Amino acid sequence: MASDNLIESVERAGELLRVLVYLAEPLREETSLLPTLEPDTQHEFFDALCTQFVTVETLLGERDAADDRLHQITQSAILLARLLQFDLGFRGAWTSRAKEASTSLSATLFRLALVREIINSSGYVTDLEITVARRWK
Repeated sequence: MASDNLIESVERAGELLRVLVYLAEPLREETSLLPTLEPDTQHEFFDALCTQFVTVETLLGERDAADDRLHQITQSAILLARLLQFDLGFRGAWTSRAKEASTSLSATLFRLALVREIINSSGYVTDLEITVARRWK
């Protein structure tokens, strides 16, 4: 089943991220040892994260009250947030392109937080609540 593959992929990626965090932790304590990300690598990774956060937002907006994908979508959003946190821990030059992408990402994260709070309080997202969240775009 495709949903099982998604869950397994997210879980595997989470495990690999834990290993990377563990390996990078000593370097974070001594910031002079922390490597600087190549600007192109940082841009590609950051752009990919931004795109995936928008995908998660879209999936949350498309699901209906009977949709069983909420857990999968939530786990994907958590993994993306952990990847973002990992990325932000590295030194790198914040170019104008990265700053523009971060502005868009901030708005997306805010809307995701709104939708998540709506889901927590009601158990599902209504059309009105989706419309309100989208108005923040």
